[in-house]
Amino acid sequence: MMWEAFVYRYNMKETEDSFVRDNNNTGCVLNTDNSALKAYKLKKQKNKEIDNLKEEVKDIKNMLTLILEKMK
Repeated sequence: MMWEAFVYRYNMKETEDSFVRDNNNTGCVLNTDNSALKAYKLKKQKNKEIDNLKEEVKDIKNMLTLILEKMK
């Protein structure tokens, strides 16, 4: 969708930064910076991967503890 159509559809005022206000329905502020959205999604994905790795390390530690207990 072209920016002009977006502004017209939501009756928004273009600002110097990437924030615009939806004047038709909610009055909420919208961020139109696509690169910031991509960066946020990438960061969120990396955090999820880190959390998964932490959980896997925790599982490995628990398994090693069980093995050591059985060897005694």
